[in-house]
Amino acid sequence: MKLFQKIAIFMLLGIGAGNVINLIFGILCGQFYPGMPLYIQSFDNLNMAVLIQTLVYAIFRLITRISW
Repeated sequence: MKLFQKIAIFMLLGIGAGNVINLIFGILCGQFYPGMPLYIQSFDNLNMAVLIQTLVYAIFRLITRISW
């Protein structure tokens, strides 16, 4: 159970960090997008694009934390 809690915390930290970075770029560019415009346009559904992006943030954080 302890391992599952650590995995969940690391994934949530990855999602939070990814969204904060996305927000910072949105502020610097003057317009907020839930992702890179070219990436978003490659999907038919905006929600699916954001879901995949969020999963990538979570998996990336988990992998980088495990590799320590």
